[in-house]
Amino acid sequence: MDLYSEEFGQNEFVTVGWGRKETQFHGSVGKSAAQAKPIHLIPNELDDGRIRITWRDDGTFFAISFLHKETKIRRFKIFNREGMLCYTSEQINGLEECIAWGPMERPIAIPQILGEKYVIAFFEKNGLKYSDLLLPFKPQEAKVC
Repeated sequence: MDLYSEEFGQNEFVTVGWGRKETQFHGSVGKSAAQAKPIHLIPNELDDGRIRITWRDDGTFFAISFLHKETKIRRFKIFNREGMLCYTSEQINGLEECIAWGPMERPIAIPQILGEKYVIAFFEKNGLKYSDLLLPFKPQEAKVC
């Protein structure tokens, strides 16, 4: 499997084409969310570039964290036990090398630098970030391994 391919995986989201982004409901952030510009991706020059693997404890899935060779943005891909690609994470700034999968249906955890904040980012199995935990120190004070 080519980790650097843009293929999402067998469980790719399906868009049925209903409505335009400008007319969709955007919750408390309002219409400004529909007009928001895409996130500017910042290469992680301090990343060691090594590939990391974590298995879910029941052995049905594993995740591979890698540094994309062109964009220098760390991402991860989720595979089933047969090695079939199921999901690819969203592109997001500040992800670090370490990756761990919680027990069973728990999230995938990855350290992330958000400006001067250091967090543990939690991702669903589908590769989408859904929350994070703020760490009590700054990124330059310690490194999560």
